Amino acid sequence: MKGLSGLTADETALVDVERERRTIFDQRWVLALGYILASQLLFWPLLIGMELLSRPSGSAAPETISMSFLDREHPSFAQPVLLHRDAVPSYSISDPFPPEEAERVAYVHRFDNIESGEDMGLYMGWVRRIVAIEVNGTTVRQQTGMDHWGVLGGFEATAFVIPAEILETTDNELRVIGEGRSRKVAPAIYLSSPEDVLTAVSWGRLFDVELAIAAVAVMAIVLLIVLTAQWPPLDRYRMNGLAVLLAAWIFKNLAHLNIVEPTSDDWRMFFTFLVIFIFLAALCFFLLRWIRARRYLTGWLLAALSLLIAALAILNMTAEPIVFFRTAFWTETVFTSVICVVGMFALAWKAAGRNGLMAEFNAIETLLFLVSISVIGFDAIDDQFDVMLPFFDGLAFVNYKSPAFGIILGLGLCATLAAQATATRNLTRKANLELQRRVDRQSEKLEESYQRTRSLERDNATNDERQRILRDMHDGVGSLLLGLSMQIQSGRLGMDEVHDGIRKGITDLRLMVTAMDGVGDDLIFAIGAFVQRVRPDLEGAGIGLTVDINLPADGPVMSSRKILNLYRLLQECIANTIRHSGAEAVTIRVEPECSNPSLVRITVCDDGHGFDLDSHSAGRGIANVKQRARAMDSELEIRSDSQGTCITIKLSE
Repeated sequence: MKGLSGLTADETALVDVERERRTIFDQRWVLALGYILASQLLFWPLLIGMELLSRPSGSAAPETISMSFLDREHPSFAQPVLLHRDAVPSYSISDPFPPEEAERVAYVHRFDNIESGEDMGLYMGWVRRIVAIEVNGTTVRQQTGMDHWGVLGGFEATAFVIPAEILETTDNELRVIGEGRSRKVAPAIYLSSPEDVLTAVSWGRLFDVELAIAAVAVMAIVLLIVLTAQWPPLDRYRMNGLAVLLAAWIFKNLAHLNIVEPTSDDWRMFFTFLVIFIFLAALCFFLLRWIRARRYLTGWLLAALSLLIAALAILNMTAEPIVFFRTAFWTETVFTSVICVVGMFALAWKAAGRNGLMAEFNAIETLLFLVSISVIGFDAIDDQFDVMLPFFDGLAFVNYKSPAFGIILGLGLCATLAAQATATRNLTRKANLELQRRVDRQSEKLEESYQRTRSLERDNATNDERQRILRDMHDGVGSLLLGLSMQIQSGRLGMDEVHDGIRKGITDLRLMVTAMDGVGDDLIFAIGAFVQRVRPDLEGAGIGLTVDINLPADGPVMSSRKILNLYRLLQECIANTIRHSGAEAVTIRVEPECSNPSLVRITVCDDGHGFDLDSHSAGRGIANVKQRARAMDSELEIRSDSQGTCITIKLSE
């Protein structure tokens, strides 16, 4: 059935789904471009600020200088050559007749000394292939280190102080002695006050050297954390890529600082590009891992970069140095530009995914990586095309930025890792608190259930014990009284025998009642009740009674069945003492068993004349005691001699 729009319900649903898909796609594009724009708003102010701080304030490099060859005597090289400042900024010229070895040249600049009597500062953006600095024929003192021939070094800013005593008021000659093969290049020359020059050099050294060293330390710490932390399997896949990038960046910074560099001049240029391409391979590996690209793409790209490095090695061994340099230089620029541009868009697109921002991508991490990739690409493009910015008086970018930006990446990753660890710790603490609350609630419910079950079990046990005692009364006292009644009717019993039988029945009945009253009470109460029952009988026989109970206040609790059997056993002991021992005193001692605290030791001792345990005269009394002990599943010890008799029972709760 069609609606007012002329579409069926299914067609309308498909249109809605397609509209929603396009909306999500458009939103993802906007968010991805927003990531890239935000990263550039962070990157360019930092870049421009670094360049402005590392230049002397209030001074500009001269538009032209002259250059003279020092090692050639041919007339065509006798006249100085005029060199114009280019976009690097520098002064350069290609030598149409380059020598096989490096040749020295003199770059000459003439200037006036406006502030006579004061020292003057000379700032040079780099000192690569610079041998000496002379003013009016005198070598000036350099204030910072100078590596004039390093492959990756020699690019840091350097300051020189020109003493006032060698300066003239006008027409001073500055000679910069440099070396070069096919191309002669001198850095831009800035003349200013020594304070401005040294300040600019300090900033330049901070950006080029000190931050590069600090970046190595910070990235090494992050690398150690990444390698040692216990990541989930999915995060481990991504963190492996980050670890490779950090390791390659550390190696690149060390090479930039000339800490790792071959000693052979023939391989120095190849080593420079080898470091760069290894770093590019690590960057590719990181990007593919971080955006979870297909695994086979990682293998193919790394294989392609490996083949490229092998081709460069062969070219370095077979071609002229200038051919190798130009080929490797352009290859590096192209590869770096493509990798950085594609990598930035891929990273931003992945981070802008519907689940990316909330699930596995952190906005701060994404911006850090985008800024880092931007500076890597900018370094390569600036090396090739000498980038200059408008609105800054032709500001050209001189120094490499990726070593210094490594510390931003390292510190940012430290911050994000710390934030993630804090969030995880807070989440764990909240989960533990919630779990503890649930455990407490369940414990309360279990305790209530346990108390109800225990009360029910005690009630059932009480009823069971009462039923057993009733059966004992029926089978014991009832049978005894019934037997006495039948024997009295038949006239076979005398009065003494009747009296003795009735007394036994009353005693047994009292023990049953006492046991039944003591259900749920502890052993201390049971022994006390028994003592109250037997003390009159002992006193009537002229026997003293001493009771020693050494048990905790909450003594063991026993069933009425076991208490009744204990009463009967003790009653049998007391009865035997009264009848046969001739004792004057009886002691009942109750205490924990030394060798096994879970057992209770009950000892009944008298000071009678004792008896022989092996003789038949032990009688039925001892047999009854042993039978009662077996009924309680307890240990029984009997010791008897001329000093008296001791009966010990060891029983458990």
